[in-house]
Amino acid sequence: MNESIKPGALWHNRSFMLLWSGQSASQFGSAITTIVLPLFAVLALGASTFEIGLLTSASTIGFLLFGLPAGAIVERLTKRRTMLWCDVLRSVALSSIPLAVLLGGLTLAHLFVVALVMGFLTVFFEVAYQSYLPSLVSRDQLIDGNGKLGTTESLATTVGPGIAGVLISIVGGAWSIVLDGVTYMLSSISLMLIRTPEYRADTGSAFRIRGMRKEIVEGLSYTLSHPILRRLSACVVSVNLFGAVYNSIEIPYLFRVLHAPAFMIGVVVGIGGTGGILGGMVAAPFSRRFGSARIVTYPLVVIGSIGLLTPFAQPGWGVLLVSVGLAGNMAASVVFIIGAASYRQAVCPSSMLSRVAASLRWVAWGTLPLGGLLGGTLGTALGIRSTVAVAVVGCWASGFLVLLSPLRKVRDFVTPDETEIEESIAGISRAG
Repeated sequence: MNESIKPGALWHNRSFMLLWSGQSASQFGSAITTIVLPLFAVLALGASTFEIGLLTSASTIGFLLFGLPAGAIVERLTKRRTMLWCDVLRSVALSSIPLAVLLGGLTLAHLFVVALVMGFLTVFFEVAYQSYLPSLVSRDQLIDGNGKLGTTESLATTVGPGIAGVLISIVGGAWSIVLDGVTYMLSSISLMLIRTPEYRADTGSAFRIRGMRKEIVEGLSYTLSHPILRRLSACVVSVNLFGAVYNSIEIPYLFRVLHAPAFMIGVVVGIGGTGGILGGMVAAPFSRRFGSARIVTYPLVVIGSIGLLTPFAQPGWGVLLVSVGLAGNMAASVVFIIGAASYRQAVCPSSMLSRVAASLRWVAWGTLPLGGLLGGTLGTALGIRSTVAVAVVGCWASGFLVLLSPLRKVRDFVTPDETEIEESIAGISRAG
């Protein structure tokens, strides 16, 4: 962790500002693709509810297949360079869609392949990204830094879908994805300009399978043996599972049940994203006012209860209930994620940040493809509205995994010093 950076306003931290601006561009484009890809599959290729579920699963299955080894691999690489190449290759993958349209050969199978490639690259980008931030900011700045990144991510989620709806109406879905490819290139340029040295674990240059297996076990053991990280992981697993169920049927729900046109779908999802903006903005002041532990313990159950309104939406103006429900869920999730991520980055030893991040990603995000399949299956068997109800209730109830734990009695997380951290990981290594 880069302790040479003094606590203070991040606005004067050039490296963080470059990372922030690049991520803002990338998140903006990704928010557009989140709407464009499934909606294009429905409108142009006639994809069924189950096929949309499969498409959602394809974009996230990389975390289940490659999540664990990604941490050990990233520890051997320069994180900034890893993120840079992931951005470049994601831009290339997306560019294949308008090219296929020009050649008259775009198929649903092509979209599945692009989703798979994007998901694979996102695994390595996210693992590197989560363990790179502590190289640019001090521990005292982690919540502030994660809050700023979370706010712009939510802003992209708010603005992106609205732009996506307009672009689909004007130029079509495939061409809208061109913008996403450009944003990934902008992000890669921002990463090129960062000059702050980063911590790199002394794992050796060789990719020895036996050594990597040991490191993977250490990262997973640390995550599952840590009493607080284990609780947070269980909560995130549940939230992600039910969240993936909802995401897989969101477009069919808005388009087929609520009869919203493409433009209105973008507006509804965009308005819902404002909750995430608010969550990112209030996370740091809430942490100071109420306690760093409480911004993890209470938001999902208290603020997240607003999400229970979503299945009561009706065609016409009643579709705005989806926006209200999404806003509540987004606000709760962003505050929770910022608090949980900041704690993990502070408590983990620098030499294990990538492995612990990968372990958490594998445990938590590995449920996303399962949720996508479950959403498509339940949507076909129970009906789309009933599946929406299952999803939002499941997300809300997940918060009780943390609220009904010993964490509810804690105001602030107490993070150990570096000596305690290294002794903890040494004990895990000996046990392994």
